[in-house]
Amino acid sequence: MKKSIEKRTRILLLALGITPNLIGYGYSASAICKLIEQRKARKKVSYCKLYEEVGKEFFSNGNRAERAIRNAIANTLPRNKVLWEKLLNFKCNGKLTVSEFLSLCAEKLMMSDE
Repeated sequence: MKKSIEKRTRILLLALGITPNLIGYGYSASAICKLIEQRKARKKVSYCKLYEEVGKEFFSNGNRAERAIRNAIANTLPRNKVLWEKLLNFKCNGKLTVSEFLSLCAEKLMMSDE
Protein backbone atom coordinates (compact mmCIF):
# COMPACT_ATOMS: atom_id res chain seq x y z
CA MET A 1 0.00 0.00 0.00
CA LYS A 2 2.75 2.46 0.96
CA LYS A 3 4.69 1.73 -2.24
CA SER A 4 1.61 2.38 -4.38
CA ILE A 5 1.02 5.74 -2.66
CA GLU A 6 4.65 6.70 -3.22
CA LYS A 7 4.49 5.66 -6.85
CA ARG A 8 1.24 7.52 -7.51
CA THR A 9 2.61 10.58 -5.71
CA ARG A 10 5.70 10.64 -7.90
CA ILE A 11 3.58 10.16 -11.04
CA LEU A 12 1.37 13.11 -10.00
CA LEU A 13 4.41 15.32 -9.36
CA LEU A 14 5.84 14.46 -12.77
CA ALA A 15 2.47 15.18 -14.41
CA LEU A 16 2.49 18.61 -12.73
CA GLY A 17 5.94 19.29 -14.15
CA ILE A 18 7.88 18.91 -10.90
CA THR A 19 10.86 16.88 -12.04
CA PRO A 20 13.41 14.89 -10.01
CA ASN A 21 16.16 17.40 -10.78
CA LEU A 22 14.43 19.88 -8.44
CA ILE A 23 15.33 19.40 -4.77
CA GLY A 24 11.70 20.03 -3.86
CA TYR A 25 10.62 16.92 -5.79
CA GLY A 26 11.84 14.50 -3.12
CA TYR A 27 10.66 16.71 -0.27
CA SER A 28 7.22 17.08 -1.90
CA ALA A 29 6.83 13.35 -2.51
CA SER A 30 7.77 12.55 1.07
CA ALA A 31 5.53 15.27 2.54
CA ILE A 32 2.50 14.19 0.49
CA CYS A 33 2.94 10.52 1.50
CA LYS A 34 3.27 11.47 5.18
CA LEU A 35 0.25 13.75 4.92
CA ILE A 36 -1.88 10.97 3.43
CA GLU A 37 -0.76 8.55 6.17
CA GLN A 38 -1.64 11.08 8.88
CA ARG A 39 -5.05 11.82 7.39
CA LYS A 40 -5.88 8.13 7.01
CA ALA A 41 -4.94 7.64 10.67
CA ARG A 42 -7.27 10.57 11.47
CA LYS A 43 -4.43 12.48 13.09
CA LYS A 44 -4.47 16.25 13.25
CA VAL A 45 -1.93 17.60 10.79
CA SER A 46 0.61 20.19 11.89
CA TYR A 47 2.46 21.42 8.83
CA CYS A 48 5.40 22.68 10.90
CA LYS A 49 5.90 19.19 12.31
CA LEU A 50 5.39 17.69 8.86
CA TYR A 51 8.17 19.87 7.41
CA GLU A 52 10.44 18.92 10.32
CA GLU A 53 9.80 15.19 9.73
CA VAL A 54 10.53 15.55 6.02
CA GLY A 55 13.65 17.56 6.76
CA LYS A 56 14.95 14.90 9.15
CA GLU A 57 14.35 12.22 6.52
CA PHE A 58 16.66 14.13 4.17
CA PHE A 59 19.18 15.07 6.90
CA SER A 60 18.06 18.69 6.79
CA ASN A 61 15.61 20.89 8.69
CA GLY A 62 11.99 21.96 8.25
CA ASN A 63 12.80 25.40 6.89
CA ARG A 64 14.91 23.97 4.08
CA ALA A 65 12.25 21.38 3.25
CA GLU A 66 9.52 24.03 3.05
CA ARG A 67 11.73 26.36 0.99
CA ALA A 68 12.62 23.58 -1.47
CA ILE A 69 8.96 22.67 -1.97
CA ARG A 70 8.06 26.36 -2.39
CA ASN A 71 10.84 26.70 -4.98
CA ALA A 72 9.55 23.67 -6.91
CA ILE A 73 6.06 25.19 -6.95
CA ALA A 74 7.37 28.62 -8.01
CA ASN A 75 9.38 27.08 -10.88
CA THR A 76 6.62 24.91 -12.32
CA LEU A 77 3.23 26.52 -11.57
CA PRO A 78 3.60 29.58 -13.85
CA ARG A 79 4.55 27.40 -16.83
CA ASN A 80 1.80 24.79 -16.31
CA LYS A 81 -0.98 26.78 -14.62
CA VAL A 82 -3.84 25.36 -16.71
CA LEU A 83 -2.57 21.81 -16.26
CA TRP A 84 -2.25 22.28 -12.49
CA GLU A 85 -5.79 23.66 -12.28
CA LYS A 86 -7.12 20.72 -14.28
CA LEU A 87 -5.20 17.99 -12.43
CA LEU A 88 -5.73 19.34 -8.92
CA ASN A 89 -9.22 20.69 -9.59
CA PHE A 90 -8.71 24.21 -8.24
CA LYS A 91 -8.67 27.78 -9.49
CA CYS A 92 -5.38 29.57 -8.89
CA ASN A 93 -5.86 33.26 -8.04
CA GLY A 94 -2.26 34.16 -7.33
CA LYS A 95 0.35 32.27 -5.38
CA LEU A 96 -0.22 28.77 -4.10
CA THR A 97 1.13 28.13 -0.60
CA VAL A 98 3.08 25.00 0.26
CA SER A 99 0.37 23.75 2.62
CA GLU A 100 -2.33 24.31 -0.03
CA PHE A 101 -0.25 22.45 -2.60
CA LEU A 102 0.37 19.49 -0.31
CA SER A 103 -3.30 19.35 0.69
CA LEU A 104 -4.50 19.48 -2.92
CA CYS A 105 -2.13 16.68 -3.93
CA ALA A 106 -3.09 14.54 -0.94
CA GLU A 107 -6.80 15.05 -1.64
CA LYS A 108 -6.33 14.14 -5.30
CA LEU A 109 -4.53 10.92 -4.40
CA MET A 110 -6.98 10.02 -1.62
CA MET A 111 -9.97 10.60 -3.92
CA SER A 112 -8.49 8.33 -6.57
CA ASP A 113 -7.98 5.71 -3.84
CA GLU A 114 -11.72 5.39 -3.22
